[in-house]
Amino acid sequence: MNLATLLYTLLSVALTLFMVRWAINWTLLNRINGTRFPFVPGKYTLYALFQLSKHVAVSEWKFWWWGKGHTTLKVISNVLSFIIYTCFIMIIYLLSTWQG
Repeated sequence: MNLATLLYTLLSVALTLFMVRWAINWTLLNRINGTRFPFVPGKYTLYALFQLSKHVAVSEWKFWWWGKGHTTLKVISNVLSFIIYTCFIMIIYLLSTWQG
């Protein structure tokens, strides 16, 4: 397996797992906040778009390591986060050592 194939594979795995993790966090936030934002949005007002943006920002930047309601979804999300970050670290390392 050459380096380009390995990089492409790692990037594909990381992006796929990121989308799965995003959907899991989306579900968690809807439960925690008592909202019903769909994963694929339709038409929204400006206020609804603001609320949706806040919902996404919290979903992606708030760590779910501890807290009340520690569920299996949180554990899965954390494991996926670890795998994603490991893939990106490996990609950065491989790109930095690539002699071209």
